[in-house]
Amino acid sequence: MLELLHKYAKNITYSQNGEEGILIECLKRMKITASHSVEIGANNGKWCSNTALLIDNGWSCKMVEGDFNLWKECADNWKANEKVSCQCTMVDKYNINAFVNNK
Repeated sequence: MLELLHKYAKNITYSQNGEEGILIECLKRMKITASHSVEIGANNGKWCSNTALLIDNGWSCKMVEGDFNLWKECADNWKANEKVSCQCTMVDKYNINAFVNNK
């Protein structure tokens, strides 16, 4: 299993630990070409993002960040993209389904 991680791990634009390459390989294997993503703990929406590359490739996204200052940065970073919505809230086991079941 680790061989696969090492084989496909790749930082393309935003990720820091190869997440983008692994994500692309997973989506390729599942034959998913475009859809909707949710990033919980979105930070500023770009730094160390696991979904920003998807957005750059036409996906819609809900960016969720609990820190107000980071959420504000995130909203500013994606304000020109109507497919991205940003929400400032904390996510826990009681409210997570509200984010993953809805656009």
